[in-house]
Amino acid sequence: MGFRWNGMQCEDIDECAAGTDTCFSGEPGAATCINTAGGFACECPDGFSGDGQEAGTQCAENCGNGSLDEGEQCDAGALNGVAGTCCSATCQNIPDCCTQDAQCADDNACTANTCNVATGACEAELLEGCCLTDAECAAPDQCSIATCEANTCVTAPLADCCLEDSECDDADPCTTNTCADAVCVSEPIEGCEMPDEDMGNMPDMGVVDQPDMDQADMDEGCGCASANAPSNGILALLLLGLVIIRRRGRKKRSTY
Repeated sequence: MGFRWNGMQCEDIDECAAGTDTCFSGEPGAATCINTAGGFACECPDGFSGDGQEAGTQCAENCGNGSLDEGEQCDAGALNGVAGTCCSATCQNIPDCCTQDAQCADDNACTANTCNVATGACEAELLEGCCLTDAECAAPDQCSIATCEANTCVTAPLADCCLEDSECDDADPCTTNTCADAVCVSEPIEGCEMPDEDMGNMPDMGVVDQPDMDQADMDEGCGCASANAPSNGILALLLLGLVIIRRRGRKKRSTY
């Protein structure tokens, strides 16, 4: 076997052409027979390895042997193609697949990213209270403004803004104060006057000294004949009271 005598010389026997080779012919991975001088060789196809012999190691598929062979991106052995391994049945990486949390990191500061190893999928969970822009922050009421600072919503009060009438009290008894459209509105009370600030400081007038006069002189001086006519001191006090009343009547509080 290998050579034969043709009557003049020895010539090579092509076992591959004669079909007398012992190369593995099974599928997948049938070996290719290559004739050599005095013999033959069996060569496994790409993606397979072994001696190619039918009675030897034959040709086993490389993908699935657990070793990274030429042309493979991964090889998880018997787990190739199983969810979570991220390696396909043809030993190629599955796109967007993960096996650990570090592979799921992104540029969003408001998400917590983890890898679901059972499915090989990245999962993102929104962080409560986290923001990226002012638009994501809601003010609690119309008298507040909300902004996003360092990924946190911050609220601040608006100046000169009100929500209730009680916030508009100006301590003036002569005005009514209400909150309308978040703005304090003050209206004067008609006919209301502030107390005269000088009244509390008015000096004690005491008793007005009168010259010695008998009743007849008093009656003559005032043109009164009644014995019950008021004295000049009482009249003076009445006149002073009239003056004060007239002064107060001229004072009008300016509109608030």
